Amino acid sequence: MTIATNRGYQFEAEIGRTLKKYTQFSFKLPDSRAFGFIMSKTGYPLPKVPCDFIAVHKSQAYFIECKQTKNTAIRFNAFRPHQIEALDRVAKAGGNGLFFINFNNRERTKAKKINKLYILDVINLKALIKTNKAKGRMSIPREDFDSSAFLTEKRLKMLHGYGWDLNWLFEPE
Repeated sequence: MTIATNRGYQFEAEIGRTLKKYTQFSFKLPDSRAFGFIMSKTGYPLPKVPCDFIAVHKSQAYFIECKQTKNTAIRFNAFRPHQIEALDRVAKAGGNGLFFINFNNRERTKAKKINKLYILDVINLKALIKTNKAKGRMSIPREDFDSSAFLTEKRLKMLHGYGWDLNWLFEPE
């Protein structure tokens, strides 16, 4: 397992702790690679998991896909077509298809450290991809999320590590 994969799992663990704090129900879907050994023995193709988490709060369904990058932009290919399609279907059915995108450069010094969580729905993500493709880009710069996504930088110390302050998402005033 690569360092980048471990970081992705750390971010997913933070989101899992956060969802347990703020939602009435949350479930982490297993990654496709968790099925790898079983599928390699049977010859069946790997299932395509639609997202990382499913959560329910106050009769609202949330399907959440987590992405993390240490770079100043996130590549289009980080967003798998089946994930975009699944979250789009959730949104059309009245649920919330959300992408949680963490820009974290892992710097130790406070002056250089970046650790921002952007949350945006699938419709805004598709618009960002379309706009940046039209500009000939292969990725979406972090600055583009400032106008299209909700930003949170406040982290919370929790019992078993850290999480994110998402009170504004699940308990709007």
